[in-house]
Amino acid sequence: MKDLTAATPPMNFERAIAPMSRKTFFDDVFEQKHVVVRREDPQYYENLLTFADIDKVLTQQVLPVDEVNLVNTGSAVNPEQYSVASGHIDPVQVVKHFYDGATVVLPGLQRRLPQLAAFCRSLETVFGCDLQTNIYLTPGGAQGFKTHYDSHDVIVLQVHGSKTWRIYESGTQLPLRSQSFTPEGFAPGKLIDEFVLRAGDMAYVPRGVVHDAIATDEDSLHITTGLLSTRWVDLLLDAISDLAHKDVAFRHAVVPSTAGGGRAESDPAKKLGDLLMREQCPGSWCNSRR
Repeated sequence: MKDLTAATPPMNFERAIAPMSRKTFFDDVFEQKHVVVRREDPQYYENLLTFADIDKVLTQQVLPVDEVNLVNTGSAVNPEQYSVASGHIDPVQVVKHFYDGATVVLPGLQRRLPQLAAFCRSLETVFGCDLQTNIYLTPGGAQGFKTHYDSHDVIVLQVHGSKTWRIYESGTQLPLRSQSFTPEGFAPGKLIDEFVLRAGDMAYVPRGVVHDAIATDEDSLHITTGLLSTRWVDLLLDAISDLAHKDVAFRHAVVPSTAGGGRAESDPAKKLGDLLMREQCPGSWCNSRR
């Protein structure tokens, strides 16, 4: 077995996507397409997470029920079925549901495992945003979530076992968080790609890309790192909100022409443009609009 001690450098963004370079990722991949990096190294991510780590967290730490989710083919298992009266999980029941086909999801495990926390911090310096990890432990042949898309980009690190991923044509490109997935009435588009992610492999899936994944005949353990990126619209909304706090002109009501009063705007679009050109708005943003 490979030595995972001092000889192995800490996992960071460059190692997570290697041999793909950071430049290639941001120039050709990020927010543009899904990509898979294959390796013949099943232990590649074991300095981040192992089954032993999962066992210790579940059996040696007292976990509140909101730190563990169980999902079986798209249906959430009622937490009352794997928790005790104190509001903490019952590890025995978690294992029982796992062997009955449920995927064990551990959200935010970086708060309990220092190596995951360090990995998140290293990615935050690259992306300039908050990150979250979701750990998925899926029994062989089982599926946690049905076909869906995420409203944030994800970097998937396959730690153990393997999963078959399917990618479908997507209708919503780069959705906002307010455009999060809803299963009601959803039908996936045409299947456009299918691949098996094996231990040591990495996949990047942009937000909005419709996908699903099912474990092969072996138990699967993977880390999904969610990139909670700041979008341009977020900066613009923050800038407008800041302006409204400083300049009363932005706080006036829009009076419709049907009101019959003298204040109604004959050209609301022109009024909005005039507001955005006011001298009080941030210099760099206003100058770009002149």
